Amino acid sequence: MDPQRKRQLKAAGKAEVKRRSTALYAALDAANPVKPGDPGWSDNYKEGVARKHWLNRKLPTLWRAQWEPLFVVLPYEVSRWIPHVGGYIQCHGCGTVAPEALPWRAFYWTRCECGNVRWRCVLGWRRMRVRDARSLVPVKLIGRGSIAGEQPGEDAPLS
Repeated sequence: MDPQRKRQLKAAGKAEVKRRSTALYAALDAANPVKPGDPGWSDNYKEGVARKHWLNRKLPTLWRAQWEPLFVVLPYEVSRWIPHVGGYIQCHGCGTVAPEALPWRAFYWTRCECGNVRWRCVLGWRRMRVRDARSLVPVKLIGRGSIAGEQPGEDAPLS
């Protein structure tokens, strides 16, 4: 590889890192709009972490109206995606976010708003049906802090 090509690849790599970092910082600012150093910042951060813990514990399917006030969605940009428990996918048809994979569940039925993604679990048997896989993208959900300072219950969806 000649030196000119190396410089081009290095510049392209730096630009990609800067673009992804900018997107991540924008998502984190949207999740906690209070500036660091402000007394409310830590409360919002704790609330966002509590929402993420609730999400990991329950693994719910959230329709757009449910997740918009609770989470910020950040798409993963990967060339090869491997589903895992705790990961989420988003349907571009309706905006619903659904678990990529589920642990053992006795009974579980869910679907996205448009019906593109459907989960069925019965006594350990798990099946996910996807009508159009091209409309799905893996995403990361970042918990939003509560600006009004409301206190959610233990099993509440932390709204």
